Amino acid sequence: MSDLIKLKQNNSEVIVDPQGAYLKSWKTLGEDHLFPDQNLLINGQSKRRGGIPILFPWADELPNLPRHGFGRDLLWKIITQIPQELKLLLISNDHTTPLYPYKFEADYQITLSDNSLNLCLQITNTDSNPIPLAPGFHPYFPYPKNITGISLNNYQPGSTIHFPISQIPLISPITLIPSGDFLNPLANWAVWTDNLSYLCLEPWSAPAGGLLQVGMHLELNPQEKAVFTFQIETTPSPKAF
Repeated sequence: MSDLIKLKQNNSEVIVDPQGAYLKSWKTLGEDHLFPDQNLLINGQSKRRGGIPILFPWADELPNLPRHGFGRDLLWKIITQIPQELKLLLISNDHTTPLYPYKFEADYQITLSDNSLNLCLQITNTDSNPIPLAPGFHPYFPYPKNITGISLNNYQPGSTIHFPISQIPLISPITLIPSGDFLNPLANWAVWTDNLSYLCLEPWSAPAGGLLQVGMHLELNPQEKAVFTFQIETTPSPKAF
């Protein structure tokens, strides 16, 4: 088990577990902006829910492979740590190669400011061949009373629905801003929940199952980099002043 890391900027704080590069919570003056990481009983089974898991090197379920990749399960190395910023690194190794037979370096930077959280995942192809990529993020938010920008009419919990990445969901006071390689034509929002306590609004860089489909994922040539940036902004509540 790894030691938890706290980032702090004035009245805001983030808790990160290097095991899985798992962002567990983000608070301002004790108020949660995310549904915090915890174990819940779902359909009679204990399930981990909450925070922001990283989906690397793919999002979604693929045949005979771990759901949402292996990035959220492995220990990431701490590269730098200052009060408001953390940089983590995952390099291809004996654990990743059987699942994803490519060499890579994944740099993950988490930056906290007073009213925003910025996540930046940079992937470098250190292989001698092109590598496929389809990463994403999986933020859990408290289930919103109102949501605009997308329609959840007739949505059934347990199912996943997809929208173009340009069709940004709005859940006041939260604003979601994907950028970098999340703006490629294949990128989309995956919207999901299995419990009406939270709603996941996930930026995916490729369609469901895209990693295994020709032309439906990003491909990096040797030594090429891809950068996936996701910013979450929140409007301060009156008590923050």
